[in-house]
Amino acid sequence: MRTWYRMACVLLAVMLGAGQALASPPPPGDIPQAVVVMYHRFGENRYPSTNIRPEQVRDHLARLRQDQAVVLPLETIVGALESGTPLPERATAITVDDGYGSVYQVGWPLLRAAGVPWTLFVNTETVGQSGYMTWAQLRELAAAGVTIGAHSHSHAHFPALTPEQQRADLLTMQAAFQKELGQQPRLFAYPYGEADGPSMALLREMGYRAAFGQQSGVVATSEDRFYLPRFALNEHYGSAEFFVPRISARALPVRDVTPAVPLAPVQGAGNPPAVGFTVTDPQLSLARLTCYGPSGEALTTRQSPQSNGTRIELVLNKPLTKGRSRLNCTLPIPGPNGKGPRWYWWGTQIVVPGAWD
Repeated sequence: MRTWYRMACVLLAVMLGAGQALASPPPPGDIPQAVVVMYHRFGENRYPSTNIRPEQVRDHLARLRQDQAVVLPLETIVGALESGTPLPERATAITVDDGYGSVYQVGWPLLRAAGVPWTLFVNTETVGQSGYMTWAQLRELAAAGVTIGAHSHSHAHFPALTPEQQRADLLTMQAAFQKELGQQPRLFAYPYGEADGPSMALLREMGYRAAFGQQSGVVATSEDRFYLPRFALNEHYGSAEFFVPRISARALPVRDVTPAVPLAPVQGAGNPPAVGFTVTDPQLSLARLTCYGPSGEALTTRQSPQSNGTRIELVLNKPLTKGRSRLNCTLPIPGPNGKGPRWYWWGTQIVVPGAWD
C-alpha cells in the first residue's frame, strides 16, 4: 500500500499544477452515492497494516466536519441504493471490521465522542477470544445504536470454500448472532474483501441487503450491491494527504463492468483478465482518465465510443499473481468553490486463488 500513497501524492501534485481542463463537476445529489471508509484495529501499533492511531482517527473526524460530510448509518445508504433515493452531496459511512478488543477500548470512545453512526462487521468465531470483543460488549454497542454487521463465522477466504462450505459458515454465523444478539444482520462484509460468484449469489439468496469488499471506490447504484467498495485506512494510509481526496471522491458513472465476478484463474485463459467498463455520461471528458495496476503502475487503456457511452478497457500485460490484486481508475474534477480538484473513482479487487494469507 505504500506505493498507493506515493502515487496519490504525485497525482495530486499533477492535478494542482496541470493546465488542462478538468472534467465537469457532478451535480449535487444526482444519484445515490456515498464514500464508505473502513478501519480494523485502533492503537495497536504492533499491527501497522490493520491499525489506525487514535490521533489519526481524531484528525479524520475533524476533517469530515471541515469537509461538511454527512455521516450516515450504513443501512441508510444501502436503503438509498435500493430505492434510488439521492443522498446528500457528502454522504459518508464509517465501518470497522473484525471486532478486535481495541475497537471497544479505543475506537468506540472516539466515535461516540464525535456523535457519528458506524457499523461493526463481526466474524463470530473469534468473539470472546483473547484480543477480541465479547458478546456482552457487542450487546452494549448494539444497545447504544451501533449497527452490527456480518463478517462470516470463521473469517475464511470465501473463494477457497465450496458453495456448501460457504453456506455452512454463514448459517453458523447467523445462529450465533440470533442466540447472542437476538437478531441476524443483513449487511455483510467479505473477509479480506474477497468475493466470488457463489458467495455473491448465496448472500442474495439468504436475504442480505448488500455486501462490501475492500476495493477502493465510491458506493453508488452503478456498483453491484453485493460487491460494494470501501476505502481501507490504516496508519500508513491514514494521513490527511491520503484521507481528504478519498472522502471527497465521486463515483465514476459506469456500467457493464468486466469481469462481473472479481475472480481470475491461476493461469491460462482469463488471466490476465479482461478488465473494463463503460462510462455512461456522454458529457464527461475522459482525456485525463488514468488507471493503475496492482503495484501502482499506470496502465494503458483503450477507449472506444459506443451507443451507450465510452468503453474503457484496461491493458494488463502479464497475468495477475496469486492473491489479491487491486486496480483503480481516477479522473480529476473541479472541487467545490474552486477549492481544488476532486476525483471520480472506480476500483476493483480481483482474486487469483492459491495464496491465502
